[in-house]
Parts: sequence; C-alpha cells; structure tokens
Amino acid sequence: MLIPYEQQQAALNVVESLGYHFPSEMNALIDHTDTLIHQLSHHYHLIGGINNNVVLELHHRLLGGESTSQLSLEQLAWFRSQSQTLNDDTGITILKSEAHLLYLCAHITLQHGEAVSPLRWYFDIHLLITETSIDWNLVVDQAVALGWTFAIEQTLIRTVDFFSTPVPAWIYTQLQDRRPAQENVSRVRRLQGQDPRWEKVLFGLRALSFTQAIRLIFAWAFPAPKYIRHRY
Repeated sequence: MLIPYEQQQAALNVVESLGYHFPSEMNALIDHTDTLIHQLSHHYHLIGGINNNVVLELHHRLLGGESTSQLSLEQLAWFRSQSQTLNDDTGITILKSEAHLLYLCAHITLQHGEAVSPLRWYFDIHLLITETSIDWNLVVDQAVALGWTFAIEQTLIRTVDFFSTPVPAWIYTQLQDRRPAQENVSRVRRLQGQDPRWEKVLFGLRALSFTQAIRLIFAWAFPAPKYIRHRY
C-alpha cells in the first residue's frame, strides 16, 4: 500500500491496532539502531492475520533508502497524482500504466540492480505493456523529468530481450537524445554488476550524516543479542 509520506505514522498506528506487527528480527534491529533503519527504509514491513501468514507493506516512498535521492518527495507527488480506480467491486486505487511502468523499471535498475532482480519482475513489465495501453510520450517526458532515462532504457532493453515485448524503437532514441546532463548514469552501471550489495551499502551510508553512518556500521558489526538469537 502506498500511503502519503506525512501520514506514515498514523497509518502504522492503524494497522498495528488491527494486529499487524514487525517481525521479531526487525524489532531487534530497530531496537539496536534506533530510527536509522527507517531513515534508510521506504516502507514498513509487517506481518499479521491467521498464523502471521499475511505480509503487509506500508510504502511511504517508492524507492528504498539508498535510492531516496533518486526520487524526491516532490517527484513522488507526481506518482500519487497518477492514479485510477479499478472498475470492479473492490474500488481499489492503483497507479496508471505509465507511472506503474516507470516505477517497475526504477525498482529493478535503481533500487535492486539487474543482477539480483528475478525474471518475474521483467515479466510484470512485459504484461503491463502488452495488457494495457501505454502513452509512450508521457513515459519519455517523465523519465526525462525524473532523470531516469538510462534506467528506463536499460530495463526496457532487457525486458525486450527476455520476452520480445513490443516496445517502439523510437523510445530508445528519445531517451538517449533527451538524457539530462546531470542524470546519475553511473549508479545504474555500478548496480549492473554481479553482486551490487556493496554499492547499495555505500549509497545507503551516503544518505546519512557522519555520526549516523558510524552508528549504523556499529550496529551491523555488533548486532543486538535478540537479533542474533532469532537469525541464528
């Protein structure tokens, strides 16, 4: 669920009142790192329901902590404005196809990295393109505005390679010709490696102050006993 950034605590209080809670290992990590885990997080990950078999994620951002600089709160507002209600009895509100496509591409290329992204994520993109109507001009315009042209280009190329997805050829030319000079292309390239975890750690540390970074490194090096008992 995507919730307004300023309402994240209120939304958390509501779902906790319904019996949802953080997994025990997350509680241990939060206990030891204070609020740092949330500064690097883009969502609350909770479990609940019968036998704790339901996973509920409350997203107050679309991209994770080390990717926060890739999507400001002002830019996030555009995604929230691109919504539509399903024409069924649920009344569920979802992202429009263009916003959804941009997010799915960024989720792979900017947040996780291509090397660790499962094939099904690319198949999600394939289905979105083939089963819905896409305004490709809007996709290009917003990719330029977000500074995501290289990320979108790379993800579409891989999706087409995997599934022969019908992406118009002119899309790549537009993304390349209109690429902003200040776009962070190097981040995408570094996350294309075989194991991008170290790069993600570095990006995460850069999002914190020096004191906060030292505290988080200490928490990683000396995890709480409760976390160790649960993990091992």
